[in-house]
Amino acid sequence: MPTSLSPDIRYRFQVQHREGLSGRGIGRRLLISVATAVRFAACLRRTGNLTSAANPLPGYASARPEMQKARGPRSGLF
Repeated sequence: MPTSLSPDIRYRFQVQHREGLSGRGIGRRLLISVATAVRFAACLRRTGNLTSAANPLPGYASARPEMQKARGPRSGLF
């Protein structure tokens, strides 16, 4: 399962976007995918920030720490 980008990259993206760079250009500079850069730029235009979203699948152990402890850190790995 993919992980979210670090807050550092999100912050750097936001600063460069404020300076007037395009989303694609920032994506090339920060070595992130074009799709992610375009989504980030759209999110900045819409909301003004790049906070990571809540986990949309609350049944997974990553969203429920008590389940992670009960099953163990390596359960579910092949």
